[in-house]
Amino acid sequence: MIFQTLDDKRECAGIYYDGELHFNYSNLPAKLGGTWKYVPSLEGLRGVKYANLYVQKFDPSEVCPEHLRDDWTEVQEKMMNQHRAMKIAKVDLSSGCIWDMLPLTVLKEFCEVKNEITEYILNNYDKPKNYSHMFDISVMLQDIKQRKLNIDLSQLSTTDDLAQKFLTQVKSRARYIDYNQFGTKTGRLSTRKNSFPLLTMNKKFRSILRPNNDAFFELDFNGAELRVLLGLLGLDQPKNDVHDWNVSNVFANNLSRGEAKTAFFAWLYGSKDPKIRKYNKMLEQFYDKESLLDSYWDRKTVITEFGRTIEADEHHALNFIIQSTAADLTLMKAAKINNLLKERSSKSYVAFVVHDSIVVDISMEDKNLITEMKEIMSRTKWGEFGINASLGRHYGAMKKAK
Repeated sequence: MIFQTLDDKRECAGIYYDGELHFNYSNLPAKLGGTWKYVPSLEGLRGVKYANLYVQKFDPSEVCPEHLRDDWTEVQEKMMNQHRAMKIAKVDLSSGCIWDMLPLTVLKEFCEVKNEITEYILNNYDKPKNYSHMFDISVMLQDIKQRKLNIDLSQLSTTDDLAQKFLTQVKSRARYIDYNQFGTKTGRLSTRKNSFPLLTMNKKFRSILRPNNDAFFELDFNGAELRVLLGLLGLDQPKNDVHDWNVSNVFANNLSRGEAKTAFFAWLYGSKDPKIRKYNKMLEQFYDKESLLDSYWDRKTVITEFGRTIEADEHHALNFIIQSTAADLTLMKAAKINNLLKERSSKSYVAFVVHDSIVVDISMEDKNLITEMKEIMSRTKWGEFGINASLGRHYGAMKKAK
């Protein structure tokens, strides 16, 4: 049976099926077959298929079949009109359940067409090989969305024009992070329009983010993309800093760490700067670029270790292989840490993910889990990755943790 959830919020457990709205989860039909996407109120419900993971799109509009296009456009317009009215009336849609604020007839119409799109997707698309991986990420991202950020705006300068511009932006956004899992082709996360602008926030404003528990605990890979490259080529992982390792093993100690790092990323991203390109030959003699391309790129499409498919030309193929694999590896680790903290019923939780770093809002009651989280982060199919661990009373004060 195809159904739709009515609200993303965990406490707003309502669904639509068989032409009606239902709010009692203890009396659901035995077989709920499929819906558009996972939301936290469905946690623990087995056997449900999520259509957005089949097509790896956020919005049904991107994959709406032609025969439903007019109906979908019409119900979307009705919903947008209702949202505009709520905004004019200064009603905060995040403060309650959506069915208490919108006309139920409009909600039913919207869900019915969404049901038809969902059914079409599930009947006409194959289940992707990376479905389980994408599902684990979607669960983790929805958990993050449920957590209200502790934002201290008093940390922003009243005399700095850039700070005041950022303050205006933050005041108009939600106080939670709403990631778009499918916002980039490589799998790196982006955020939705109304989300707190975490990924584009200037680093000097990080101090406004405060933990809800005792501290922020951050884990990130030491040279994620370089370590992924080593792993994909079957090379051993260095125990020390991976860019220092490059200095010794690739550049024969003729470059500083900073210069070696710059040269590596210029090679990876295809920089045309002649001052940096002169090091490409040294990198290509050590890293077998062609064998990597032959393994993951068919001259049109990259298929990564995590089953992600990306159209790519020769200029971008190597970059996409490594960047996408590093992004999915980070998200897989974040999902595993998220599951660990939930299984232990801890106060701590994954607060957010920024590129290749995972930030946990940690309670000192859970300090016994720090070692386990570090082990989860460092152990990969390509060997043990070096990681960095930091701790801070706010996000702008992260310092290396001993």
